[in-house]
Amino acid sequence: MRRSVAERSTWRDGISLATLLRKAELAKKDGSERLPCLLVVRDQSGHVFGGFTSEAWRVAPRYYGTGESFVFQAHPRQVMYRYDDQETPPSSP
Repeated sequence: MRRSVAERSTWRDGISLATLLRKAELAKKDGSERLPCLLVVRDQSGHVFGGFTSEAWRVAPRYYGTGESFVFQAHPRQVMYRYDDQETPPSSP
């Protein structure tokens, strides 16, 4: 499995969704459309949240992906929201 990490900053890279998608496209060096993506965001208040997609991000006329995708909040409260809209509490360590 290939591991790729790219740190982005809205101050440095801008806030445009088009820019984010373009940079995600550039990160796909092997041309695969099925690479998963983990997006983690920390806002100015220190809240941490994000999402996981089972496929690489792309512009499409409709939804795509699988039920493996989810969004989450990591701080100040840990919670995950799956595709079925059910809140999942964090696992015990």
